[in-house]
Amino acid sequence: MKLQEITVPAGGQATIDFTAIPTTYKHLLVYLRGRGDQAVPLSVVNIAFNGDTVATHYASNNGGQRCGLIQGATTTAGQFSALSVELPDYTATTTHKAFVGQAQRSTDAAGIEADAGFWTPPADAAITEVTLSLSAGSFAAGTVCALFGVDPQAGTPAQTGAMQKIAEVVVPAGGQAAIPFTAIPQTFRTLKAEVSVRSD
Repeated sequence: MKLQEITVPAGGQATIDFTAIPTTYKHLLVYLRGRGDQAVPLSVVNIAFNGDTVATHYASNNGGQRCGLIQGATTTAGQFSALSVELPDYTATTTHKAFVGQAQRSTDAAGIEADAGFWTPPADAAITEVTLSLSAGSFAAGTVCALFGVDPQAGTPAQTGAMQKIAEVVVPAGGQAAIPFTAIPQTFRTLKAEVSVRSD
């Protein structure tokens, strides 16, 4: 279910901030159709949680708070990159929060960008605020970013059009070699597998 949506106005906007995020879902998805205003081909998108901007509290494969890339102002006018960021198990209070970003960079800077990391504050906490910013400059006018809740927690009323959990597998003590999903119904148009995982 879409929880919030922000459209960047004329003049640009330095940050995109989702606040007061409810804890009624198991996972969050951030979808961004964005462009930076700096005279560069690509701009780095950084993510922060709960107002925590301490660089050492984040670690990712491409460095720190980086969760993706979007096109900059030197690329073809009117082209906006697509970026999605997955935040599994965001309400957990006993584990570090993982983030996984995937970005499409359009024809001028062709390719797929993948970023993954962890938020590692001194005390783990549920995510109640998500902030996106660029390493330099601002998000250009026309950038749109939406926050979605996935898989309502027990007791939360089902929402029409919301993403629905079909099956869930929890690996028991001792581990498990494979995670099978069987007898998948053909009543949906799109399937998505969300995994919070660690190998042995």
